[in-house]
Amino acid sequence: MDLLSFTVLLSASLTLAQNQQPLYSTYAFNPLQHLAGIAPYFEPADPPRDPSPPQGCSVTRAAYLVRHAAINANDFDYEEYLEPFGKKLANTTVDWKRTTISAQSFIHGLEMIDDEIEMVTISESKKAGADSLTPYSSCPGYSSSAGSKQSSTYVKTYTAPILARFKSLAPAFNWTSDDVVGMQEWCGYDTVIRGSSPFCSPSLFRADEWLQFEYSQDIMYHYNTGYGQPLSGTIGFPWLNATLNTLSAPPSEDDQDIYVSFTHRELPPTVLVALGIFNNSESTGINNPNATMPLDRINYHRQWVSSYILPFLTNVAIEQMNCSASYGYENVTDPTFYRVVVNQSPQTLPDCYDGPLESCSASGMQKLVQKRGEMFGNFSAACGVTYDNTTDVLSIYSRNLTGRSVGK
Repeated sequence: MDLLSFTVLLSASLTLAQNQQPLYSTYAFNPLQHLAGIAPYFEPADPPRDPSPPQGCSVTRAAYLVRHAAINANDFDYEEYLEPFGKKLANTTVDWKRTTISAQSFIHGLEMIDDEIEMVTISESKKAGADSLTPYSSCPGYSSSAGSKQSSTYVKTYTAPILARFKSLAPAFNWTSDDVVGMQEWCGYDTVIRGSSPFCSPSLFRADEWLQFEYSQDIMYHYNTGYGQPLSGTIGFPWLNATLNTLSAPPSEDDQDIYVSFTHRELPPTVLVALGIFNNSESTGINNPNATMPLDRINYHRQWVSSYILPFLTNVAIEQMNCSASYGYENVTDPTFYRVVVNQSPQTLPDCYDGPLESCSASGMQKLVQKRGEMFGNFSAACGVTYDNTTDVLSIYSRNLTGRSVGK
């Protein structure tokens, strides 16, 4: 074979090899998008739908429920995982403020003229009934430790091979399952505070091990504030009901068009349960939500993924839209439609999708909330409230709140 023939053959072989490479030949994994409740804010595009309003629709009013921004660590994570591991490494942490600071930062970002926007602080009273942005605190039947037992069962399973690897590398260190969880949590907390963390290194944990950590958190939140918690819908419904009442009320000159409420990580997931979205059982037809979250293996097809539901600054929006210019809806009697958007991803409600791009008609939304109220509307009775002056209604949007601090 002469040199020219060899060169042509080699060139053709390389071209053929390049053409035969898989379309998606590069595997990329970002652990920061799989850290559950300590994930920095990101928009998972789940499902990957356009966040813009449907064609011919315009958002007229909206309410947002927002989880606070980054913190050093919450009490449970610090006491259960971070502090024990930190003591071994002689590390310390500091106190924090979160919800109020997040709200103040949001206001400063929006204000064009000083004092145009007022922040109202709602008391986190344990005797406020449903009239609070932390109703789980005033629900005696709710336990903040719910889900820990189930999660720990899976943690023991997934950390076993990791512990064996770490012990082979550092046999003198007293490795435990809690240390593994603590290191993975440090990846999140360290990153949101400092911008990066050595605990996120792929040489420390493989991608599948991050998915295992995420699933252990999904199990915990499933039983804590999700479909495995019998009181989730009860805790989340007051905000849903108050929001629809506020958005659907006839507007007046004094009304505002945007309502933004900042809270802690527990409330947004319960609102999703009250709405019936991110429900594993809904897509399977099996009315057994706990069976969809096995404790011995990952359900890779689950809808309940806590990294998508409650990263720092997670936000649940209910938007009221006027769709009088939307093709196919020009002649409807009422052009008002609603949609729910979670972290910029529009969600289809399981019981109402009769509007543009599966949004929900005004009448359909009223029926949906009425139906959910029949299921979840009796806060005081369901929570086992025994204190006086309780209420089943969130009234902060209907009251004239002119002070800086409001509460019971």
